Amino acid sequence: MNRIFPAFAVLAAAIFAGCTGDAVDDGARDLEKGRAAFAARDLKAASEAFAECARKNATNFEARISLALACIELGSPRQADQAAKEAVAIDPSSAEGRLVEGEAAYLVKDYARAKAAFNAVASAQDLPNALRSQALASRAVVELASEGADVARLSLFRAIRVDFKNAAAWYHLGVLSRGTFHFPAAAKDQFEMACRLDPNSARTRETLRTILPSVRDALAHLAADKPGAAKRDPGLAAKLLAEAATLTKKNDTKGALAKYERAHEADPLSYEAAWSCAQALAKSEPAWNSPKPEKGKPVDKAKIAAARAKAVAAHVDRVLATYRAALDAKPSKRDTCITAARYALQNQRAKAACDFLSHALAHFYDSKPVLDLYVEALGKLGTAEGTRKARLYQAYRKEL
Repeated sequence: MNRIFPAFAVLAAAIFAGCTGDAVDDGARDLEKGRAAFAARDLKAASEAFAECARKNATNFEARISLALACIELGSPRQADQAAKEAVAIDPSSAEGRLVEGEAAYLVKDYARAKAAFNAVASAQDLPNALRSQALASRAVVELASEGADVARLSLFRAIRVDFKNAAAWYHLGVLSRGTFHFPAAAKDQFEMACRLDPNSARTRETLRTILPSVRDALAHLAADKPGAAKRDPGLAAKLLAEAATLTKKNDTKGALAKYERAHEADPLSYEAAWSCAQALAKSEPAWNSPKPEKGKPVDKAKIAAARAKAVAAHVDRVLATYRAALDAKPSKRDTCITAARYALQNQRAKAACDFLSHALAHFYDSKPVLDLYVEALGKLGTAEGTRKARLYQAYRKEL
């Protein structure tokens, strides 16, 4: 997430197209020279021409904003920042100017000013949705550097809600899902969406060449590394599932559970086997043996309670692990996430519940049921960080 404007040439084209130059203005020839050099990708010559035009004409907005764009691409952030500030001083109402100012301020690590610039565009209801969405996606890059992943993630959700076709927002969500939240299946979907929406960009070419193959390889390795995956037997699993369903109809829950467990063991990559096994396990009682009292001594109630608590904890761990296996098999199953999270909350596993629900949000960024439960789970973490995040997601939930 190093660059805020992945479609940088588009913004530059919009700025240049909007200004025609005036032969009587000082620096008009320099401006034309700069435009031609920029179009030819001679950025050094372009920056020199734009700087000369700006020197001759104290009120030329285009010269300064174009100089800022050229300097950003040349890797001269301080010069870009100065030019952008001068451009915005000339025309504070320019959305493009604010976007470039935000980019330059970000590059010089003036995060507060960068965010203020992007907020000014994002909050302007009279601007086109595409521009407002771009500002939100750009703000997310600043927030990732200054306020953390959850704040950035929510800005990207907002960007997509304003303009679903914002390829940059989808791309940056993919970056977050892959590198920060570790949801590779969601990252794959998000990168693929970004590529479909912006098929001809350099970023898309790089994503298709290196990023997506890497994500797909990671998913394949995750599946291959599951215990028993190399010897999976889908046919046996299907047979056992059918037998388990028959036993369930006969109210033989113990026999059905044994079949579901064997089905999950036979095919650890089967969603149906993992899901059915998790559901059956969640309804079953944990197996445990009460400690035998020593001869001549009274029953040690504390020891018995500790043994039972240990058995219950192990049982809950097993149920949650089986739900995770189901989710690994079908990562975009929202009901799996919600059911697993509710089970986790019922058993005082708020962190596990948060993990399931954060996963669900990576696939369903505007799901009210998921957000409601996520806010609840975050609040039950009992930490200052959990409370902070709960407020962030609750504020977003209220916008839906």
